[in-house]
Amino acid sequence: MFDLPDSRHFLIGMVHLGPLPGQGGSPGLAALTAGALADARALEEAGFDAVLVENWRDESPGPFVSPQDGEAIEAIAGAVARAVGVPVGLNVLPNDYRTAFAVADRLGLAFVQLDVLVDPVRTDYSVSRAAPFEVRVDPEEVCALRPAGVGLLASVQPKHYRLLAPRPLEDSVRAARRFVDAVVVTGPATGAPPDVGRLRRAVEAAAETPVLVGSGLDPANAALLLAESAGAIVGTAVKTPDFARVDPERARALVLAVRTSGTRPGGAPLEPEAPAC
Repeated sequence: MFDLPDSRHFLIGMVHLGPLPGQGGSPGLAALTAGALADARALEEAGFDAVLVENWRDESPGPFVSPQDGEAIEAIAGAVARAVGVPVGLNVLPNDYRTAFAVADRLGLAFVQLDVLVDPVRTDYSVSRAAPFEVRVDPEEVCALRPAGVGLLASVQPKHYRLLAPRPLEDSVRAARRFVDAVVVTGPATGAPPDVGRLRRAVEAAAETPVLVGSGLDPANAALLLAESAGAIVGTAVKTPDFARVDPERARALVLAVRTSGTRPGGAPLEPEAPAC
């Protein structure tokens, strides 16, 4: 389960997968697994509280992945879960909550992240060759499929998507908080932080539900962004220059910056309302 056990900020480190077997440029399952294990161990050793496995190089033509991709993701996530002692989460891109929940249930993973839950969107990827497509999610279906004991994090008005029905950020946050253990707020692109004012608005609308920074946190802005939020999901700031692997030194530097930035807002453990599912 996704837990915020004390007053410190919660740090989730990204384990990004390369192209899966059967996709162009895939290095194969063994190499993908070896890379994921190296990244997960580096994040754990640096002091991250959890790791999040994500098929970020996926070229799926719709929200859900193929059975073949699902099997590869499960094999890699299972290897990661067996190798580290911190909670492991899963985000199956583009937005495959069915596969993510099924895999998390079988492997005993701690949580699932979804990019899209309450905001109908159209993809606006900058690095994908896949044709744009719409993503519309029924939160009640997500709720019904969510296994007991598996936490849920979801983005609101996320990066890489265009809203089909624009509305105030606060409305999206209020809609999402019924279903999730934490709301994720991103900047406009990978590696770009959210505007502090926008983050503050999300925190106010979320009430007792934790809000996590979903992109762009780095040692230079950690104190500013974490003054408003419960923690962060971090990828870009801890990667090697070619984005291929986690850089252990950069990961340690990020953790040090976060741990010296103070406690979460309010300074006390967060006890979010129980989600509706």
